[in-house]
Amino acid sequence: MVAVIGAMGFTSFKFFNNNTATYTDGVIVFSYPSNMTNTTTNTGLGNQGVWNFTASFTNDNTWLLVGKTSLFTNPQKSSSVFITYLQSSNGQVVSNASASINPNGIQVYRYAYTLNNGTRVTYYEMDFANKDNSTVYTINVWGFNQNQSQIIANQIFNSLKLS
Repeated sequence: MVAVIGAMGFTSFKFFNNNTATYTDGVIVFSYPSNMTNTTTNTGLGNQGVWNFTASFTNDNTWLLVGKTSLFTNPQKSSSVFITYLQSSNGQVVSNASASINPNGIQVYRYAYTLNNGTRVTYYEMDFANKDNSTVYTINVWGFNQNQSQIIANQIFNSLKLS
């Protein structure tokens, strides 16, 4: 999955208090707002078909989900497959997948979409591969406050590194 976060610059809002926490699984590293709580043990997430969701975080109205798969070894292909699925079923692509290079030199395919389930929540997704291209990671950020979700997605994109 991928999210085009477009040409949106990182903006600091007061509710983030500029405090960040760091996520790492030994392969990827990124920063996220410190007011988000790790909910991995409470979500019951595990292998959900193609994606193995390895971490989730939440605060009052924003969620962050990290997944990985070895079924796709190309993040562009992963993005393309999911966008095709969205367009044929329950979603609307807000911005098409595009390749972006973050400040740390990581190529990330990003896009945004909404689900047609009555809530009109916008999801920001990022797909990228590990160093040997054997695993594709996806990071999904969504919430009821679109600006806050966008800011968190940009923060993650700008801080993302491979270890």
